[in-house]
Amino acid sequence: MFRHFLAAIGLLLTSCFHDANPSDFTLGQPSVKDLVGTYKPTEHTTDLLKATGKYPSANSSITLKDDGSITISEVPDWWLTSFGEAKGKFDNGSGTWAVDKNKKWWLLVASFPTATAQFSSTVPRSGHVTAMLSLVGQKPPYVLQLSVSDPNADMSMQYERVGP
Repeated sequence: MFRHFLAAIGLLLTSCFHDANPSDFTLGQPSVKDLVGTYKPTEHTTDLLKATGKYPSANSSITLKDDGSITISEVPDWWLTSFGEAKGKFDNGSGTWAVDKNKKWWLLVASFPTATAQFSSTVPRSGHVTAMLSLVGQKPPYVLQLSVSDPNADMSMQYERVGP
C-alpha cells in the first residue's frame, strides 16, 4: 500500500506545471473533436530525446480517439520516473482519457490499467496509472506536453497532432 502511495506522489511530481510558461497552457475548454488524433514528438522533443535522454530512435506516438480511449506507443519512460531519470526504455499501453480543469488551465487526464499496459518504470502492477498531460495553445491544433524532470526544471516532451 505504501509503495502505491509513493508511486502516486511520484506521478504528481512529474506532472506539475512549473516547466513552461503558464500563459501557453490552454485557458478555454477544448472540444473533444479538436483533440482527437495522432500526436508525434515535435522536432525539439526528438532532439531532446537523443541529446539529453540518450534514447534510441523510436516511433513514439499518442493517439486520442473520440470514444475516450488513448493509446501510447514507445513513449520514453522518463515521463513516469522520479525527476525524469532516463532509463532508455519505452512505455506502451491503452486506456482512457478525459479533459479536466486544473486551476485556470485545461489538461488531459489519462488512465491506464497496469495489468495490460507495459510500463518500464516502477509503477504499481495492479490498478491504474493516472497521468496528467498539459494542453498547450489557445486554439487547435493543441500540443500535448508531458513533464519529464524536476518540476522546477524547464524540461518536457511535446507532442503535436499529425493526423486524425
